[in-house]
Amino acid sequence: MVAHAHDYRVEVTLRGQIDSETGFVTDLQALEKTLADFVVAPINDRAFHEAVDRFSGGGVQPSTEEIARWIWEVISPELSGPATLQSVRVHESDRLSVEYRGPGLHHPVP
Repeated sequence: MVAHAHDYRVEVTLRGQIDSETGFVTDLQALEKTLADFVVAPINDRAFHEAVDRFSGGGVQPSTEEIARWIWEVISPELSGPATLQSVRVHESDRLSVEYRGPGLHHPVP
């Protein structure tokens, strides 16, 4: 099997009330650190099927859809404060992306 590499780009959208003292919904530096520690560090310069248990052994194909779901599952419990995770978008290229909005949520495209 020939593997091909991707340079994925990830967008995370949060939802919540703006804090009257800080003017923010969440601490974006903390969110950036969460992404760096729990998503980027484990897979940096490694294939998904080698770096992430759910993708090893041929169980789950590391499709862009499954990668978005994995990111949701990894970062969601790490978020603190009143903000909640709204969506995870993974860009496979400039033209192709997938948006995951959480378990059980299916939104038809208009």
